[in-house]
Amino acid sequence: MPKVHPYTVVILFFSMALLISCNKEDTNGTLPNTPPVKKLKRTYTSYTGKTKAVISELSYDINGRLVQYNLLEQDSATLPAKIISFQNVTLFYEGVNEYPHKSIIELPNGRIDSMIYFYDNQARVIREQLYHLGNITNRNEYTYINPGQVTVTVYLEQGGPGPSLYEVDSVFFDAQDRITEGREHVIVGYGFSTSYSYDTKINPYSNIGAYKHIFSLYVRDHSYTYRSPNNWTHFHANGSNSYTMDNTKIHVYDTDSYPVSCTGHIETTNPSQAENYTTKFEYY
Repeated sequence: MPKVHPYTVVILFFSMALLISCNKEDTNGTLPNTPPVKKLKRTYTSYTGKTKAVISELSYDINGRLVQYNLLEQDSATLPAKIISFQNVTLFYEGVNEYPHKSIIELPNGRIDSMIYFYDNQARVIREQLYHLGNITNRNEYTYINPGQVTVTVYLEQGGPGPSLYEVDSVFFDAQDRITEGREHVIVGYGFSTSYSYDTKINPYSNIGAYKHIFSLYVRDHSYTYRSPNNWTHFHANGSNSYTMDNTKIHVYDTDSYPVSCTGHIETTNPSQAENYTTKFEYY
């Protein structure tokens, strides 16, 4: 049997010790200075000088997938507060997929709609179809021009022999999947161009897996900013009818870089639409 040099034994010993130490760190599952993953539970938005409030509540299944999204607008001028409108969205999944297959949307006056999602082989949504009483009422189609550009074609299918082209949008994203620009063209003759600015903190919606694959919970939602890893801080819209809007947010963060509140100011060319608001965030 060949002799083993003592120094070789020492080197092997320390190599094994280092390997065991690394494996122990790997099983910990959390890297140093990495903020914990928090799931958004509730948002509450109030408006200065107004009794209106907008509340959203979110819940998840045991796999962390979004299964319920309730959006409520209320008037707190009376007690109890009067409900102005609401949308309760329930999402359904096939197997262990992270992306939803279908959603059921409960609306005022007892109306129930459903949305079916269709995906390509990269799990990107390519079509959303909204149904009411078994009939298609709206349809969004998504065409991926390149990793940074998506064309959205919106059809209305109510009351006619076939689909009616309503709107064509172009949406642009940067390398971090943040929307930087949107161009909306409504066929009846007006359009908007929009731009966004961001901070470097955590967007609480980015931890919701469904938003990595879809753009809306219901057809007119278009929650492009929910895909972003960061919070948007400034939104500018410029309309073809000389209408402009500036929406600026200032966030307050906890020690894990998650927003706990933000104050916003909306300025428009129509002074009656200018407003100040505050949003509070709660997490599981």
